[in-house]
Amino acid sequence: MTALDLSDVSVAITRPETRATHLKSRLENLGADVVVRPLIGTQLPDDEGAAFLEAWSRLNDFSWVGVTSATSVATINQLGQGIEVPSSLRIAAVGKSTARALRASALDVALTGDGSGGKSLAESMIQSARPVSVLVVKAQDGRSDLEETLEEHGWTVTAVAAYVTRPVVMSDVEREELRTREVIVVASPSAVRALRDVLSQGEPARADQSIVAIGKTTGDAAEALEFPRVMVASKPDDDGLVAAIEKAVFGKW
Repeated sequence: MTALDLSDVSVAITRPETRATHLKSRLENLGADVVVRPLIGTQLPDDEGAAFLEAWSRLNDFSWVGVTSATSVATINQLGQGIEVPSSLRIAAVGKSTARALRASALDVALTGDGSGGKSLAESMIQSARPVSVLVVKAQDGRSDLEETLEEHGWTVTAVAAYVTRPVVMSDVEREELRTREVIVVASPSAVRALRDVLSQGEPARADQSIVAIGKTTGDAAEALEFPRVMVASKPDDDGLVAAIEKAVFGKW
């Protein structure tokens, strides 16, 4: 089997540095020229986490907690300190990275979704339990697939914002760098929207630029904003992203 060679391929990873390290190293080992340029940052939601704290302080009212991203776990750690988590509470994570973050915070995970989004997680929860009360911890500007799907199946849902995303202010040099990369990796719809705003300033991006999305939800967002070349990873992890980059670069559309 021939080893993958990404020599002369330029890639921008738009995730935070701490969540891009392994992918960056892996791509560089394959010969790619890689930069990390986060498009969005996160902060406490507009209510400073008041709704989250109110709900988290009454966890006994819920049978499940659904956590839609690893970023939400930071707010759980920041604002939920000292609040006892009932042993009967079942926690569902949208994907593996969220599950890892929860376990690293000493929170047991009862169910891990496939990472493709809230709807898929809801379907897994519905298959594993009868309709009960659930607390959904999510981004202020996040999609509502998880709670809507659960409600359609009779679950009682309380959704609270754990954080809000904000576009990162980029320099002219950083914007030019994104315009000239052959591949840009995006990991959320909010990152896609921020990328659209960045690339709309100044000269157009290179004509053969490919957007590699971590999952279907992110890919759908890119296609909705009419990015011409969108490749969706088959799995929402580094393996899936590397395979998607290979397909995009070598024309396996």
